[in-house]
Amino acid sequence: MPVTYRQTNFTAGELSPRMLGRFDLDKYGNGAKELENVVPVIQGGVRSTEGTEFIAEVKDSTRKTRLTRFVFSKTEALMLEFGHQYIRFFDQDGSPIMDGGSPYEIVTPFTESQLFEIEFTSKADTIFMLHEAVFPQRLQRIADDNWVIEDTPFITMPFDELGTTLSAVLTLSDATVGTGRTITASAGVFLEGDVDRSITYIGGEALITAYTSATEVTADIISAFASVTLPTDAWTLEGSPQLSCKANLAEPVGKDITLVLTKETFTWNGGGAGIPTYVDVPANGFRSDDVGKHVEINGGLVEITAYNSASTVSGKIKRKLSSPVAAVKNSWSLKSDIWSATLGYPRCGTFYEQRLILAGSTQYPNSWAASGIGLYLDFTLGLEDDDAILYELATTNYSPILHASRKKKHLILFTTSGEYLVGGGVEKALTPTNVAVDDPTDYGCGDASPIRVGKDVCYVQRGDRKLRAMSYRFEDDQFGSPDLTKLAEHITGTGIIDMAFQQEPDSLVWTIRKDGKMAVMAIDRDENVVSWCTQSTDGEFEAVAVIPGNDLSDNVWVVVKRTIGGVTKRFIERFNIAFPQLHSAVQFNLGTPGNVVSGLDHLEGRTVEIIGDEIFYGQFTVTAGAITLLKDVTSGQIGLPPLQRAKVVTLTPEIVGQTGSSQGNPIARGEINIKVLDSYGITINGEYIDERKHDMSLLDKPVPKITGDLAVQGYGWEKTQNITIEAGSPQPIHVLAVIFNYTVGRIE
Repeated sequence: MPVTYRQTNFTAGELSPRMLGRFDLDKYGNGAKELENVVPVIQGGVRSTEGTEFIAEVKDSTRKTRLTRFVFSKTEALMLEFGHQYIRFFDQDGSPIMDGGSPYEIVTPFTESQLFEIEFTSKADTIFMLHEAVFPQRLQRIADDNWVIEDTPFITMPFDELGTTLSAVLTLSDATVGTGRTITASAGVFLEGDVDRSITYIGGEALITAYTSATEVTADIISAFASVTLPTDAWTLEGSPQLSCKANLAEPVGKDITLVLTKETFTWNGGGAGIPTYVDVPANGFRSDDVGKHVEINGGLVEITAYNSASTVSGKIKRKLSSPVAAVKNSWSLKSDIWSATLGYPRCGTFYEQRLILAGSTQYPNSWAASGIGLYLDFTLGLEDDDAILYELATTNYSPILHASRKKKHLILFTTSGEYLVGGGVEKALTPTNVAVDDPTDYGCGDASPIRVGKDVCYVQRGDRKLRAMSYRFEDDQFGSPDLTKLAEHITGTGIIDMAFQQEPDSLVWTIRKDGKMAVMAIDRDENVVSWCTQSTDGEFEAVAVIPGNDLSDNVWVVVKRTIGGVTKRFIERFNIAFPQLHSAVQFNLGTPGNVVSGLDHLEGRTVEIIGDEIFYGQFTVTAGAITLLKDVTSGQIGLPPLQRAKVVTLTPEIVGQTGSSQGNPIARGEINIKVLDSYGITINGEYIDERKHDMSLLDKPVPKITGDLAVQGYGWEKTQNITIEAGSPQPIHVLAVIFNYTVGRIE
């Protein structure tokens, strides 16, 4: 049965081997068995991926390096080389920002092991860099060659009643549950205000019932301790001093204030037979390390600025008090910053409704904090609508917040067990008294930072292999997270470690796999296009980032680990249409024709390919940073050949006719026609198609660029009829459609 079969697009991309039997699906007819070093385009075809332009070697090739983008506007952007305790900078042209004769760089506190755990959030000329082991860093651009990095100068950090950890070894008279236990400290750390406070350490708890001295208290053991010895700086004295606190004034905000701790005692008027008179006398409860902490008292807030004595501190009013009367114990509280070197720092953040959101520290893994409105460095907590907020997600297990993003009036928090939407309720802003939280999906996220892709926020699911797109679904009036790798679950290999989104000229998500290959997805959700392919190189891709180029197209930058002369090198490269299918390539222009091309020191000893004056000249070995050709050229490109040139392998077509399905039946191919656009020579099933073969006058000239049909005759009878299309040289190809003429037989 003669049949003409047309595959007009590849918008389903490379399909999983698990899909090879699903020829009943429409996606099967739009898919491919393999797509390597090509990129599907939304219009339907596939084009060869651009080659990569060599930008620079990283500062230290022995260490991993990450790329991050700085985008002030579409016409003003820089790429940042983030390495072990340094940052270097490149402009949109790929030129390094220089400081005299050396690349400009600044020092950072981040180590190599932390690089891919850093979360970035930016606004205008400022980037906040977040890692749970490093105080949040603020990076500000003064000029392209003048950046300032510092510990973020918070006006106030979020705070909570954390108690205090003291430097002394505690010895218990008995570690078991019971009353009247004696606790002895190796240093004078106890105060009389510690009575009725608890000591906790790894599941054990003791309630202090009496103060004997600075080194001894009496306590009731409520929960047994594992040992009678509690190590220094490990146990915690919970709560606030159990004394009354009196302020000398109530307002105004910003005014200096004095706080005095007191306890009630009595004296006898007229001797032993007189009437008892109760009075407040100063009592010890403050410690010197309380400076910088906050006291919430009588509806107001005071920041402690100076330690005067164990009973008296000075402070500054942050929120006015309702009254200067004494607040009895348990009606006021002493609160500490929730971020510190001991407690950990926020892991992630974003900007939302004019607030800076920071979330997920070590000791507060499920909590997020929002700054005051328009006051990005002020996390002073309160109840006014524009005050800062501290909120803990109600998770049922240990599920730290790893990433934060925003979409459609929602703050999105990604945890290891689910995704949370935070907002202010229906048509209301987020305020301290108006927080609405929803958890529409429970897939959990991986380590790679989510990216915004059109209407979606794409994130890697826990396990690092599935890519999901969180978006609002009008038909359900809720958010969902469909799996974008459903038809190509194999494409992400052993997992994704980094990703970036390119919006122009094609809508592509570039991901770095753990094995050093790339998985790239063409996406247009409005047209139901989700099309995957893979990218490989002679080396390993390790990082990716995207910034706008000078032509307003987006440029994809990568860090690639290569072996040069037996030595590991890490190069910063970017995909560039001027370097078709050549990697770590350079452009040359000799001015006058010549046969020696230099400037190839970074590829010393490697075999490279050259395109000169639009002619492919083959392969040469770099010696002393140069190659010598057999013929003079003027200009062109030189780079490493890819491990695999642009390659498309089609699926066995599903043809249904009078004899039934073509699947499992022998098929004889007749002529195969490939429609191409602006393409150079290609091979079809290993046969090179050279349009010059009928015109001898063209043989000494560049291969002509072809738009139209290329044809090759078929071969014999087979049950599996995959067509393999490959680039015949490093020059670009663009396949629009494949047309097969078949005869389908029948197995008797």
